[in-house]
Amino acid sequence: MAVPRQNTVDGRLVHSLEVLPDSVPVVLFTIGANGIIAYSAGQAPIPASATAVDLVGCSYSDAYQAVPWLLHAVERAFGGEVARAVAPVGDAWIEVRVLPEREGDRIVGVVGLSVDVTEPLRSESLLRAAIDSTADGILVVDRGGRVTLHNRQFSEMWQIPAAVLEAGDDERLLQLVIEQLQDPLAFMDRVRDLYADAERESFDVIHFKDGRYFERVSKPQRLEGRVVGRVWSFRDVTQRKSIEDALHQAIQIRDDFLSTASHELSPATERRRSRSYTEGIDHP
Repeated sequence: MAVPRQNTVDGRLVHSLEVLPDSVPVVLFTIGANGIIAYSAGQAPIPASATAVDLVGCSYSDAYQAVPWLLHAVERAFGGEVARAVAPVGDAWIEVRVLPEREGDRIVGVVGLSVDVTEPLRSESLLRAAIDSTADGILVVDRGGRVTLHNRQFSEMWQIPAAVLEAGDDERLLQLVIEQLQDPLAFMDRVRDLYADAERESFDVIHFKDGRYFERVSKPQRLEGRVVGRVWSFRDVTQRKSIEDALHQAIQIRDDFLSTASHELSPATERRRSRSYTEGIDHP
């Protein structure tokens, strides 16, 4: 027999689930302070041996005993955290979010949402494969400056440990970046200007202490017409810059030579030379 849904569960959230089409891959579950699953319904695969509805009335520790990562997420939520986990269930990938439900300072249960993210993950995998195939270093940040996506080239070009990028440690990332640059203040000024104007685009060249040069392009990231972050791309143009500098130097040498030759071969110079030669003959 199903255990009645506890009064502490947000009825609006449950109603939102109930009016969704059956095709929407979502499962909502609630667990009371006694550890009993009070509500469970939806259409997504769930990491358990029974269907979502059949789990009502079961202890979550029994229902999810074969799924340690989900048990851990629920326990974290009972501890006051908002827990998130993504894992395979059969042929699907499921994202589970579990958050504590409070009455004042007391945790009276948890609410969990299980979503089939197979297609989004497949799309993300295709996107990652695409950006990893480019020669440019790519970094995507949200409106708060937190890293949401990067490719392998960015990590290698900037010599940033993968652990720093995965942790989203913004301060550490910026510190590792600016300590490599010839003019870190100018770099940070440009970053601040762009964050202050979400619609702005930019292009410049940055110079490293070790002699490298990167082209830097920054554009707003848009989702459904709304700016949700910023995309940075970096291209190593050190070799091209060396060629351009050598060419510029060669042109300067040529121009200096032609200027000197033009001066030496000018009529006025020839007359002075002729006069000096004549004077030398007249006055040996």
